[in-house]
Amino acid sequence: MKDVTKVYLERAVAHERYTTDILTNLPSLPVETVEETRPLFDALKNTPDPISAGKRILVIERNKGAFLKKCPGTKDYICCGYQILNFSTQCNLECAYCILQAYFNNPALRIFANLDDLFKELREKIDTNPQRRWRIGTGEFTDSLSLETITGFSQYVIPFFIEREHTLLELKTKTTNIDFLRRYDPRGRIMLSWSLNSEHIQQAEEDKTAPIEDRLRAARAAQDAGYRVGFHFDPIVYDTGWESGYRKTIAMMYDILDMDRISWISLGCFRFMPPLKSIVEQRRPGTRLFLGEFIQGGDGKMRYPRPLRIMIYRKMADWLTRGSTDKTAALKKMHVYFCMEHDSVWDASLGFSVKNSAGLIRYLDSSIWP
Repeated sequence: MKDVTKVYLERAVAHERYTTDILTNLPSLPVETVEETRPLFDALKNTPDPISAGKRILVIERNKGAFLKKCPGTKDYICCGYQILNFSTQCNLECAYCILQAYFNNPALRIFANLDDLFKELREKIDTNPQRRWRIGTGEFTDSLSLETITGFSQYVIPFFIEREHTLLELKTKTTNIDFLRRYDPRGRIMLSWSLNSEHIQQAEEDKTAPIEDRLRAARAAQDAGYRVGFHFDPIVYDTGWESGYRKTIAMMYDILDMDRISWISLGCFRFMPPLKSIVEQRRPGTRLFLGEFIQGGDGKMRYPRPLRIMIYRKMADWLTRGSTDKTAALKKMHVYFCMEHDSVWDASLGFSVKNSAGLIRYLDSSIWP
């Protein structure tokens, strides 16, 4: 957290245990207690680069809304039925393509300290629906573990999910912040997953993230400690040399990991909300993310044309299955799936389809609860 220069603390959570833990891990930073956080966010918007300014400010506050939310999907694409546990928003990493730059009006790093309310909500929703299977993750509005060294959020949330056999908690990251591994017996209910890319894209467009090989070695350590492990090739960026780059990453997976102990692998080509383009080009003038051809999809996001996406996915499937004689069976064994793609793309790329969102939910659930 060397980039953070100041902490703002909302008075409403000043006496929370979680607040105390966070501030203990930041002994040298100035802390200013405020009655309301909204004026801070309004002031950030008036800076020359609000996003960079926001990454230097940590705000500890009360979440006044719901903590558990459905992942937003659209009727035109198949969605996995993921539930998002919102404990923090924004990210201290610097991925050029990050959708959070255009998604949130508030650019500051925010941590919600009212954990009693968080767990009360979880109990009300999860414990009263024991017949339902809950796949829950924290990596949608932030990187799940990039702030772990100061928040220690895992020590609060992991024990809760370990005790509930109808739940799975997925912590998704581009870091190697996994010092907590040996503290717990995950009992099949905790998954650590890593976003992967080619080494070129990691070096050019994913500043402050762990190198790809380091992520894979952290994943192997998680496997050896008994955790479920997943991977997300998202976004796959089509650029010069993309084939050799992604093939190399997959080869490293085979060299480092136990490929039979991967719960799922998602694939998703680079896509973006139209306002993101100008933000990225202003902050990263040298980026090559937008050099390809894009069309607007049914969800309003800009995407590579469908034939190009299918070509990319077919090659990724070939590399992941290493020329298996029954590629479809090999892909299903790994539970390879798409994040927000159309049924026709499934068939054309993988040779099978889950048909709809309900089918994808069953497909992923079967990896956790056979």
